[in-house]
Amino acid sequence: MALFSPFGNSQYSDSATGALAVGYYVQTYLAGSSTLATTYTDAGGGTPNANSATLASTVILNAAGLNPAGGFWLTAGVSYKFVIRNAAGVVVETVNDITGVTGTSTANSQWVASGVAPTFVSGTSFTLAGDQTSAFQVGRRLQFTVTAGTVYGTISVSAFAALSTITVIMDGATVLDGGLSVVNLSILTATNPALPSIGLLGPNFANAGAMIAQRPVGTLSVSPVIGQCDMIRMWASTGAVSAGTITQVSNAISGVTGFAARAAGATLTGAAVMSQAIRMESRDALKYKNKTAAFQVTVDHDVGSAVNYTLVVNKPAVLNNFASRTLIATSSAVSVATGTAATLTFGNVACGDCTNGLELEIMAACGAVTTKNFNVTEFKIELGAAASGFSAADEESDLARCKRMFRISSGNHYSTNSQGGGYTFGNSIEFPDMRITPSVGANTAGANTNTGATAVSVLGPSTLIFTATSTVNGQIQVNVTAPLTADI
Repeated sequence: MALFSPFGNSQYSDSATGALAVGYYVQTYLAGSSTLATTYTDAGGGTPNANSATLASTVILNAAGLNPAGGFWLTAGVSYKFVIRNAAGVVVETVNDITGVTGTSTANSQWVASGVAPTFVSGTSFTLAGDQTSAFQVGRRLQFTVTAGTVYGTISVSAFAALSTITVIMDGATVLDGGLSVVNLSILTATNPALPSIGLLGPNFANAGAMIAQRPVGTLSVSPVIGQCDMIRMWASTGAVSAGTITQVSNAISGVTGFAARAAGATLTGAAVMSQAIRMESRDALKYKNKTAAFQVTVDHDVGSAVNYTLVVNKPAVLNNFASRTLIATSSAVSVATGTAATLTFGNVACGDCTNGLELEIMAACGAVTTKNFNVTEFKIELGAAASGFSAADEESDLARCKRMFRISSGNHYSTNSQGGGYTFGNSIEFPDMRITPSVGANTAGANTNTGATAVSVLGPSTLIFTATSTVNGQIQVNVTAPLTADI
């Protein structure tokens, strides 16, 4: 078999005139020598090209500037010299060290061998020797060899005790069986994959990584309260609350962002259930209407025994108003050990008509507890049957989404008053549109100068107006720092 020559198989032109090299001669030699070397007309290597020191008996280029015999194919392992002569027999180009190139292509597989033997447990689970959780990440795709042949699935739970136990969401109606013999890993990992998810898998929740914390520490109660972390609510959905705050913490869960929202020092009584939730407004939830979605979140808790966690997907009865919620789906309970972060997943959720919004609620059936911390972070929703792992949004865009719901607006006004008391002074502050016209919280700015208290109001979703009435002549200063809220 001959190899294709990278030289001599395209149209040859005269370098001086640019005209096609009609009637030019091509001779081939062993590289760096005057020893003639045979080339062939095709890959089969059965028919040699004409080649001779006598020009009339060598390759003569046709009217297209090409070898009329078909082409130049070279002997494998042989290095050639090509000599080109014009129609007058004058050498116009010599090219040395030409070797044939192979047209063989290599097919790259999407799968890599895991190097560990799986042991069948059930239609959706198997075990592996040793701690394999770093490679077998929640959200990573797997390829299996079973009795029926090759089947595929996505990791939903990955845990290590004496063995690594891997639970998967299988594609379609396929299952694992006793013939399970091979498990391969997808090239792309679930954590920081090479392919982007933005726009492909649907929008995620705002502040999913708990990085944005514009608000003050919240007080835990039996009603949903947003604490320091924007968008994330916490409450005791069952039982009573004796103590607890809602804060942001760092390095509590070793994850992508390093931040988590915390129900801190929670003291609950009765058959208590700690709920933590995040919501998505209608404009984003529309992308999931009548689609299948997968949900994911990372949690942990300290002190006491293991706690059963359940994921609940809800939608509001009214557009962006979660006062009344309708259940979409509830996951099976998963036991989470004390002091160990666990990534929980809930796949194959039929979202139905979720145009009013979406909520992911995490319910921890903890019972009566004293001074216990519950951490939550890395919420995820995406289109498809299984979550592919958490990727953090950039902080600037995440903050902009949070400010549609809540922002702190600050400003001041300075002027000189020479008209005595009773005159109104103030200013306006423009900001990017909030979701709706916000409500205004208490002004926490410092004292004004030579005026009464500051009055604050809003004009639509993007303008705050603040004023105060003068008391005496002199320098006037009016201050405002007010929270604006447009929560869903």
